[in-house]
Amino acid sequence: MAPPRPTAKIKGKTPPQMFESVGAFERAHRPQAATPSGGAANFFVVPRFHACIQTTPSAVDFYFDVLHPRQSWRTLAIRTVFKAAISNRVVRSGLVRAGLLHSVYAAPPVSNVRWADFEVLLGEWQFSGAFCDRLGTVSHVLTHDRNADRLRNEVDARRELAGVVSLPRLHAASLDGDARGWIEDVVYESPPADDRPLDWAQRAMLRAYDATRETARVGEYLDRLQAETDERYAAAPPEVKRSVDALLDLARRSADEAGVRELALARCHGDLNWMQMVGPLDAPVLIDWSESEVCSVFHDLVYSSIRYGRWRNYPAKDYPDMYAVLRDALRDEMAGVPGIFASALVLAEVGVKQHVDHVRELGSWGAWRNHVRELFDSIGEPERLDVPGGARVETSLRRAV
Repeated sequence: MAPPRPTAKIKGKTPPQMFESVGAFERAHRPQAATPSGGAANFFVVPRFHACIQTTPSAVDFYFDVLHPRQSWRTLAIRTVFKAAISNRVVRSGLVRAGLLHSVYAAPPVSNVRWADFEVLLGEWQFSGAFCDRLGTVSHVLTHDRNADRLRNEVDARRELAGVVSLPRLHAASLDGDARGWIEDVVYESPPADDRPLDWAQRAMLRAYDATRETARVGEYLDRLQAETDERYAAAPPEVKRSVDALLDLARRSADEAGVRELALARCHGDLNWMQMVGPLDAPVLIDWSESEVCSVFHDLVYSSIRYGRWRNYPAKDYPDMYAVLRDALRDEMAGVPGIFASALVLAEVGVKQHVDHVRELGSWGAWRNHVRELFDSIGEPERLDVPGGARVETSLRRAV
């Protein structure tokens, strides 16, 4: 079996990077007290599954039972073949040729860390998740300083919403130092998350909004977003900042046209969809708060509708039925709020607060940029761009409203 190639990446991270960050975190925050040299183990590197899976039958079962619980005939066949590949080099080579397996990685010894205790290291965009079935916990470990704000979002949301929203039990969290992350209970899946009704998650978020709600003047809130934009993108390529500036300008003008003077802010989820509900159907929990920020109270409704529904410049009554709970609960909140204002404001919030940050290789930049273009196309107004001489390229907003 060939050694791991440097080009093999799982959600932007190589296996050595994942194991190095997890090892440092575990050694600092939860030493396993094994042997001075720790314990070695081998892992299948499976980029298609975003995972490194220990080469034992129990670890393969853990991955497919807990992290990929869809029991189709194809999944059952893949599980069986991976078990066979543990001891059979011919099967292993076949998996490599089929593109299901990249390589086998020998996790290097780390003092007081037993790699054999970890069934799976799962690639997440901002973190690496290390799953330990023996302890029933998962460590989410920060893998790059640029994502430190996502870690703070996760911890802040859990602390603010404890007792308000059902969350995995938090064991420990570290926001400082070289080894940062948090440890929480593993939530063992029932049916696949995307087969569940989204109503439960929406009702949970309504409780979160009520618990964290505050009122802001529209002009003052837009000024704050503009200041955050100027600071965040001061040294970055201009594409994102130019689009955020155009969105904030469109939001300001549409609010002025409609006479919108105040709006409610609250702790939002930031990426509300089926995959964030895990656990048994009678006691699910809501996960993945890395994009959670204090935003406009309709942020989740508008952004999830744009991202997961068919694109429209939605008026309040027309948001997709899959978000009917939020739509109906926030109907009065959005009375008199133009869909143009809501869409422009929420896309600006994403650009300022969340996951754009001109990191194109992660994919989020391109998706967000397309949403921005579609918004301006839907109202027949090009984005405002500075051109030589200080002139502006724009059309009348009044016609679109």
